[in-house]
Amino acid sequence: MKNNPKPKYEIRSFQDLANVINEKNVDMLCGNLYGALRQFIEMRKKVPEIKFMGIDWIDDGKIEIRNPDVTLIIQEPESKPKMSDKKLSYNPKPEAKKKKKTPSIEDKVNSFPTKNKEGFTGFEIRFFMKENYPRITMKEFNEKMGHVTCQMKDGETVFYPCDIITTIRCCLEKRDQNALEFD
Repeated sequence: MKNNPKPKYEIRSFQDLANVINEKNVDMLCGNLYGALRQFIEMRKKVPEIKFMGIDWIDDGKIEIRNPDVTLIIQEPESKPKMSDKKLSYNPKPEAKKKKKTPSIEDKVNSFPTKNKEGFTGFEIRFFMKENYPRITMKEFNEKMGHVTCQMKDGETVFYPCDIITTIRCCLEKRDQNALEFD
């Protein structure tokens, strides 16, 4: 039986992304790109000079966010010879992680970086949920959210963090919003 290699794409520009993305892989690719960007942010904390240059993406049909190879350029001081593109991976070792108190729903929602200070766009909600609550489907989330107050900003719908918190709580508790939670 032959082992068929999975397609691998080097995504270095928006055009590279446009050449790869389609209706079938958009959720998978966005989730993986988001994972790569989160990795890059962690790596930049340790090496502030790095630049994000793209990702190597393997079309393996997996939707969950995982640790893809992130291609970075490290800018060395001018006195040293410059390094060529290097593939680095950020994979924190389990023993290196400190045991922390699990953050609350409020902490997770309120600390998530959003484009608008008022709240989350639909795109940001999807990535937040995949990262923090992968067992809650977007269908379930949308059904529990129901009708909420939101605003339009720069042509995008912005949902308030308090509604995101309530909806997550309802999903986890397998219930609908009660009269005091409904707005």
